[in-house]
Amino acid sequence: MKIDRAALRRPCTAELLPKCAELIEELKTLNDAAFVARLATISDWHTGFGKTELARWADVLDKCDAVLERAAQSRTPGSHQLMVDSPDAAPLRSATIVVLKFTALLFENTFTRSMYSSADRLLALLDAGNIEVVTEVLRLFYVMSKRSRFLSQQLSESDQKRLTGRLSSIAESWGGRFRNLTLSDCCTPGVKLGSVLPISYQSKEGTKLIESVEV
Repeated sequence: MKIDRAALRRPCTAELLPKCAELIEELKTLNDAAFVARLATISDWHTGFGKTELARWADVLDKCDAVLERAAQSRTPGSHQLMVDSPDAAPLRSATIVVLKFTALLFENTFTRSMYSSADRLLALLDAGNIEVVTEVLRLFYVMSKRSRFLSQQLSESDQKRLTGRLSSIAESWGGRFRNLTLSDCCTPGVKLGSVLPISYQSKEGTKLIESVEV
């Protein structure tokens, strides 16, 4: 959800360097397509940006939230498929990945991050079928846990349980306990499930193979 300005407890007092202020103002004025395109050019944190409160980026984060909101919506009412997984949603997938990467950069290079309000979108996107989207969400959660106590202090108890459940599901063996498929295997087009109880035998005359059967 968008950031609740009334919930910001105190004004920002840390120094805001000129280059950082210029970038924030630039991003605030761009339309959706230009906004994502500009974020895609920011792969490293320029030393001229410095480090300041995350609240300085509130307007930018609201624009990021709008992208995540579209991505995390159900494709149709009652459907488990998300908009980001729609066959014609390649631009939305790309935009979502760009936003997730940029948000991770912000968490690494800001402080006072308690005002971040898009965790509900991130939890929803863990159900995405696209492995790149899921990977970037996991990476962002990792940065959050490494750089702050956001997950333990700002997520509600129900959201913490939801996150734990999703992480457990992703980490477990896929395709059943006997098949030992990874998540990436399951996301590969045309994945073939192996036999639950593979049994094979061979009959030979000398070195010539006569028959090989697997059930």
